[in-house]
Amino acid sequence: MTRYFALLLLATGPALAGMQAGSVPIIYCSDLFHPHDDPDDHFDLATLFALPELDVRAIVLDQGAKQLERPGSTAIRQLCAITKREVPYAIGLDEKLTSPTDTGTSRPAQFQAAVELILRVLRESPTPVTIVQTGSLRDLAAAYNREPELMRRQVARLYVNSGNAVGAQFEYNVNLDVLAFRRVMESDLPITWCPCFAGSEVWSKGPHGAWWQFEQGALFDRLSPRLQSYFAYALLPMPLSVDPVRAVTRPGLAPLLAEDWRTKTWAEQRSMWSTASLLDAAGRQESAVSFTPMTWRSDGAGAMTLQPDEQTQRRVLTVPDGAAYEQAMFARLQQFLSKLGR
Repeated sequence: MTRYFALLLLATGPALAGMQAGSVPIIYCSDLFHPHDDPDDHFDLATLFALPELDVRAIVLDQGAKQLERPGSTAIRQLCAITKREVPYAIGLDEKLTSPTDTGTSRPAQFQAAVELILRVLRESPTPVTIVQTGSLRDLAAAYNREPELMRRQVARLYVNSGNAVGAQFEYNVNLDVLAFRRVMESDLPITWCPCFAGSEVWSKGPHGAWWQFEQGALFDRLSPRLQSYFAYALLPMPLSVDPVRAVTRPGLAPLLAEDWRTKTWAEQRSMWSTASLLDAAGRQESAVSFTPMTWRSDGAGAMTLQPDEQTQRRVLTVPDGAAYEQAMFARLQQFLSKLGR
């Protein structure tokens, strides 16, 4: 357990130094694991590190109990080694909220670091902070329940990458903690909602759905050897003898696994959901995507409806043309990731 108490100290220690000197202070929340639940989280993390505008103040690793078994910190340490940066990170609460107002303080101490890190970064930042959420909203809901005034004052924009744009909320991220999702979505925070799916069916695309896809090999061919090694380590089974940091800082892991690397991964389709939110958080406007002022309501059964509202601070992802959206997202992903690690 020693390294996890060290992680707690990292989250609550005196200095947030060595971070990216971008112009947008950001907290990033992710259900990132190694081995992964879904490899899209590794792509999103690389995007976070690749966007020069983002000053990454903290990374929250969702579902603390699972983090002890399959630490997402592995990928963070790899990207810190590739980019020669340090980013504070912490693991989150281990159990679902028991009520909409649950603060999570009853959970074990080893799972408190993420909520404490969120509140600390907000408290110490001289300017409001942008938050990008993928995965569960548990730690953000608990932070809001502990210090709502701080959250209202210091959250510049909260990007929620969860849920279905309309209809029943059965999407995976929502189901990680339904009470936390509803708490945040019904709060008074300045939310930009990027629903995973457009409707009340899985894998539905439409004008308010963030889901898009690409073939992995079309991206991997443009990446530096170090970043190829990062993705190879994420996607392929690795012997315990392969050190994760050395794998991306030595001559490179990918060339040593050339056959498996190409035959098992290059032709795979990769589903993505959070690229548009990261680009918008960085101030990168895309003609293929817009964010429409809208409010949302949930009925007693949890089904959502959207309503345009020019007076609200809330926004919803809008995709006028699905094909153009996919092309634009892939072009930007390729553009930024091709520079990382060179």
